[in-house]
Amino acid sequence: MTLEDMEFYRLADRLMSILLNCKPKEASHCEKANLVGEMIKGITSEVHKISER
Repeated sequence: MTLEDMEFYRLADRLMSILLNCKPKEASHCEKANLVGEMIKGITSEVHKISER
């Protein structure tokens, strides 16, 4: 089951945005690690809010 199947469209879009921002080659570091880290923190917060419903 995907996030879209569960109707979590915004969350799916935000996760796809992370994948688009960080496409490191194997065994290399993401050049946008700080940006991606902040994006993940935001998504984590959103998931916590959803799970509390």
